[in-house]
Amino acid sequence: MQRRWLILTHALVVILTVSAGVGRTGCFIVIDSMIERIKHEHTVDIYGHVTVLRTQRNYIVQTQEQYIFIHDALVEAVSCGITEVHARNLLHHIKKLSELQGAELTGLDDEFKVVKCCFFILLVLF
Repeated sequence: MQRRWLILTHALVVILTVSAGVGRTGCFIVIDSMIERIKHEHTVDIYGHVTVLRTQRNYIVQTQEQYIFIHDALVEAVSCGITEVHARNLLHHIKKLSELQGAELTGLDDEFKVVKCCFFILLVLF
């Protein structure tokens, strides 16, 4: 029994349930799938993926707002890249970002420029 628990603690399993499981759940599924596709194939096909998913589950991604949100989330993911920091490394990461990187700018300044850029791209596109 203990061995099984160790295996499960190292696996990443996401269980998401929301009401009927088509609108917000569909957004999550499409965003997750497209991020994986971007990593491996360097392409995106939101329309095609939603169409395929709808053959398995009617009305997945229910509203235009949800469809737009998927695009927004993917633009941000592509523009900003991976920004995740493990909790145990957070203090070290903050210290490193606080150091001057030249021309009196810190890593925090650089990251904020990227965040502003991502926001500007979203405003221009949508």
